[in-house]
Amino acid sequence: MMVPNMRTLNRLLLLPAIGLAGVGVLSCSGGYPAPDAPHPPAWQPKAAKCQVKASQAKPLVVEWPAEDRAALETQARRGLVVVRYDGCEMELLTRCAAQPHYEYAANNPQMTTESIRNDDELYAAVPIGAAKLEAKLHQFGQLNVNMTIVGRWEAAKGDVLRSELRGAECDRATHVITAMSVGAFTFYAGAEDAAGGQASVVGVGAGANATRTRENLSQAGEPAKCAKATDQDKQPVTNCSAVIRVEVAALGATPGRTSAEVQCPEGTVKQDGACAPVSDRSCSAGMHFAEGRGCVPDYAEPTGPVRRFKICAPADATKCSDWFQTGSETWNEVQYKAEGQSDRIIRFRFSQRIETDGMRGTVLLRLPEEAIEVFVPDKQSERMWVRFRSPPGAGEWQYLAEMTNIE
Repeated sequence: MMVPNMRTLNRLLLLPAIGLAGVGVLSCSGGYPAPDAPHPPAWQPKAAKCQVKASQAKPLVVEWPAEDRAALETQARRGLVVVRYDGCEMELLTRCAAQPHYEYAANNPQMTTESIRNDDELYAAVPIGAAKLEAKLHQFGQLNVNMTIVGRWEAAKGDVLRSELRGAECDRATHVITAMSVGAFTFYAGAEDAAGGQASVVGVGAGANATRTRENLSQAGEPAKCAKATDQDKQPVTNCSAVIRVEVAALGATPGRTSAEVQCPEGTVKQDGACAPVSDRSCSAGMHFAEGRGCVPDYAEPTGPVRRFKICAPADATKCSDWFQTGSETWNEVQYKAEGQSDRIIRFRFSQRIETDGMRGTVLLRLPEEAIEVFVPDKQSERMWVRFRSPPGAGEWQYLAEMTNIE
C-alpha cells in the first residue's frame, strides 16, 4: 500500500469521519500511517472457497431465516429430510421423501460457544450462509454462536438408498439429513474485548481502550428454558427446540450390486449405482436448464454500475455511511451522527468509468476541492471494495472499506 507524502496527508486529515475516515489513520506521533490502518480482507473467489470447503458434513444453520428453520422442522415431522447440498448451497426438497423417521435422544444441557475469526473458519462452520456473512466478519472481526444443546433428532436408519426415495424432486437429491442438534442459540457479530493501543482514527475517535460493538444476527430458543432439560426427556422442552446444527450423509446406491450390474428400465438412467428418472431438460421460452437447479431464467445476475451502497469504518463498526446516486452525475455520502447531532452530507461528482485490476467501476471526485477520487466497483465484481487515491490519477488505489447493502 502506498504511503502518502506529507502534503497529501495534510489534505487527508481534513476529511470527515466516516466515509473516508480510514485514509486519516495516524499514529500518535503523527507523520506515518498507523499499523492498524484499514487493510483489504484476504481475497479468494467465493466459488473457490465453496469448493475448498464443499459439503461440510455438520454445518451450523444458525444463520438461516426463522421461516427456513421452521420449514426444516415441519419437513422433519413428516419423515427423513431430503436435500440438494452442493458446496455452499442447501435446498430442502419438499416434494421428495424417505420413509425412515427421526428419534429423539436427550442429553443434559451442554453450553458451548463457537467463534469464527477468518474466512476459512466461516466457510467450515456455516458454508450455506458464508457468502452473505463475509462482510459482517470483516466488519466486526469475529462472529460467535452461544449454544445450549439439549438433544438430537437422529434418523432411525443410518443409510438411505436413492431407490428408497419417492417424489417429484428426487432426481435432484444428493443428501439426507441424518441428525439435528436442538436447543437454544444466539448468533452475533463482534466480541466484548477492549481494543487497546495508542492509535486513534481521525474523525472517528476510536482511541485506546475503545470497546468493540456487538450486533445480534439471529437467535432462537430460551437458555433459561433449556436449563429444565434432562437426559430422560422424550421430547425437547418448550422454547428449547431450535435446530442449531444438522448432519448430512450422501445418498447410497442399491446394496449388493455394483453400478455396472444395474440394468435400468426405459425412462430411467443409472445414477450413483441406482436407477433414477430421466430429468426433463426442456424449458419454456426465456428459460434454460441448469444442472441441479432445473429451468432457470435466461437473464444473468444484475451487473453494471452500483447506484447505492453502505460502508463502515474498519476501526468502529458503529460509524457507517450510506452512499447513493442523486442524479446522472452526482452522488451523496450521508454520515450518520449520534442522536441529537446533525447527519453530515458529503457530495461527489461522476468523473469517469475505468477498469482497474480486471474490474470495471465508477470514479467519483469529492467536492468541492476534487482532491480525492474514489473507485466504486460494478455489481458482481470479485472484490466489492471501495478504494481511493489522492491526488486524482496519481499513485496506487488504496483500500477504504468493504461495501454492503449494494443496489
